Amino acid sequence: MTRSSEPPSSDALPAAVDQAQLWIDGCGGFVLLPGSRWTIGGMDLSGRRAADIRVGADLPRLAGRLDRSGQDYFWVPREGDKTLIDSQQPVPLPGSASLWLATPSPLSGSALLTLRPPHRFADHVDGVILVSDTVLIGPGVGCHVRCDLLQRRWTLTQRNQTWVMVGPGRPMLELVPGQRVEVDEISLTLVKG
Repeated sequence: MTRSSEPPSSDALPAAVDQAQLWIDGCGGFVLLPGSRWTIGGMDLSGRRAADIRVGADLPRLAGRLDRSGQDYFWVPREGDKTLIDSQQPVPLPGSASLWLATPSPLSGSALLTLRPPHRFADHVDGVILVSDTVLIGPGVGCHVRCDLLQRRWTLTQRNQTWVMVGPGRPMLELVPGQRVEVDEISLTLVKG
């Protein structure tokens, strides 16, 4: 049996299995999606997870996907041509949702997805982070998760199938799913799935 080198169509792409949610007091909730390809679609009332990123809007269950290649992100609709995403323009989704992609720091290839109100992501999270290597959490505009309650920037990354945070002059902190952790002036909780 030979395998095709062609990537599967967006209809055949499974949802991410290693996603997590990060809830930070005073900052909000964020879905963490490692990888380099993610499907986007509307909410599925049947309870099935049809897409990695689900938006409460007038979208089909599977509208298309986002692909990362190097430092660039591309929108691949179910029908049509691939489009390079510019942080100055919304992702060209069909329908009324206004989805924005930002790469706030040249120190990380990860990107942050946000929606303009009144639309929301599934599970009422504030954003979706497409994790490339590291996620920056801290004060200022150069962070994926802007948290002005923190005095310094922390780095979130995966090591050996575990999410860990590293801060300047601090020991590495392992995030155990479901366990509330104090980090400087805030507390946070990682939820798997």
